[in-house]
Amino acid sequence: MKDSLLHQLHHYKQWVGSGGISDHLPIYLEIQGPCRKPKAPFKFNHIWLRDPTYIKMISDYWLAHPINGEESLAKGFCKNLSEIKHLSINWAKEKHARETSHLTHIELELSSLIDKRGLGFLTVEDKGRLIELEN
Repeated sequence: MKDSLLHQLHHYKQWVGSGGISDHLPIYLEIQGPCRKPKAPFKFNHIWLRDPTYIKMISDYWLAHPINGEESLAKGFCKNLSEIKHLSINWAKEKHARETSHLTHIELELSSLIDKRGLGFLTVEDKGRLIELEN
């Protein structure tokens, strides 16, 4: 195991197993006690690619930050990917906040229509709006 990982673990036990259907021997690792969670990698959600605002954000960023002016193409590419990661995370948080706000508004309007109905019937316009909101 890497030294950097060993320093983060409280108690651990590592051993080589035997048997199994493979001709390789499995290596087991058991971790006990509290341990600091290592930094998680960025998780890309492929559904974002269906959102035109996400595609535009990425396209605009990439066009505004060409990598051919960098000292190293690989370094420029990695720098752009790192910045796109941060842009994506912020975009996803803002999108979630907008969707939550929109759903809250719809729920309030649905509740208002149901309260308005009381024990009676809804008007044709209110029925249409109710169906629209439910969809």
